[in-house]
Amino acid sequence: MSIKEAINQLRAYNGPLGLTLHNGATDASLRLVEETFGITLHDDFKEFYRFSDGFETVEDVFNMIPLVEIIDTKKRHVNNPLYIAEYMIYSDMWHLEVNEKNPDEYSISVVDFHGRKIVLTNSLGEFISRFLKGGVFEIGGLYAWADEIRAKPQRCRKYV
Repeated sequence: MSIKEAINQLRAYNGPLGLTLHNGATDASLRLVEETFGITLHDDFKEFYRFSDGFETVEDVFNMIPLVEIIDTKKRHVNNPLYIAEYMIYSDMWHLEVNEKNPDEYSISVVDFHGRKIVLTNSLGEFISRFLKGGVFEIGGLYAWADEIRAKPQRCRKYV
């Protein structure tokens, strides 16, 4: 799903999550995130944050984190990754990893309760769409998505 389609879903959303969109972020705020993390954000993130500087929901107490909070978290916890979403006041977090040499290569991940990183997607549009479909807990939502990925057979590396 493209970021444009996800933004249209957010605009039209009238579901059970109790969605509140924030005012769009400035280009200066986007540049500050890039400077703070030493990366270039993919255009999808810039487009989303210009549309809405994150959002919050009543259901599942889930938030796409506003840029000022992303920066503040990094300043307080230098070694933390770039968290883009959180649930239940940082009980669970989804983070962004960007290839420093190629911002078109990024992934959105979560760390499960065993400490294993699960890469969910390389599409912010897909991440937002999955959340709007099933929230954090419902069928099609973020936890079910991580379970689907975890359940896929992993390729075994043969050692010679």
